[in-house]
Amino acid sequence: MTFMRDLGVEFCGIRFENPLMLSSSPVSNTAEMVSRAFEAGFGGVMYKCLGSSDVKIVHPSPRMAAYETADGRVVGVQNVEQTSDRPFADNLADLRYLKKRWPKKVVIVNIMGFSKAEWRHLAVACETRAWTGWSSTSPART
Repeated sequence: MTFMRDLGVEFCGIRFENPLMLSSSPVSNTAEMVSRAFEAGFGGVMYKCLGSSDVKIVHPSPRMAAYETADGRVVGVQNVEQTSDRPFADNLADLRYLKKRWPKKVVIVNIMGFSKAEWRHLAVACETRAWTGWSSTSPART
């Protein structure tokens, strides 16, 4: 007889069936990619950052850039591939699919706006057109 341990965790009031979380990155850019992770047992996803379709996303090469001090020491690395280049409406459709297909999985939306009005638009669209319940990188919900 085998016993399955409960690996569930609660973080910031959100219950995860386990602590395995797919990061906001190229591997969380579509519902298909996220579904594969959920099928493999991941407990949640921080969906790739969504921005307005009005802003063109250009992915430079290389995608990583070093932050250096005046004497040339590397003190940090910037990852420039964080915001989805897919249309906002397509991402919302994927989010609706994920919440319908995987209702017990945690799906967190990461949004990036350039003004209070844009933050508001993105947050409301994610909340009302994708599902009820969201998280935002916005510093304020005003």
